[in-house]
Amino acid sequence: MGCCQKIIHGAVALAKVALGADAASDPLVAARRDICRQCDQATRNSDPRFAANRGLTTFSRCRKCSCFIAAKTRLTEERCPLGRW
Repeated sequence: MGCCQKIIHGAVALAKVALGADAASDPLVAARRDICRQCDQATRNSDPRFAANRGLTTFSRCRKCSCFIAAKTRLTEERCPLGRW
């Protein structure tokens, strides 16, 4: 996927999250985020306030696909670029 395609895909995904479209179930979102918390490709915040989430915040991104983890995990049709969920 080219740079422009990634930007468009990300913008559409963020719009879906904002509108509540294609929403994944709460248990599925929780399971996906648990996997991302263990992943070395997730950006993290070292502030102790985020220790319970292993450093993941609303703005944490996946280094592999550049998506915001909080948004990507909320969409049913999204997939982990590493095939982990």
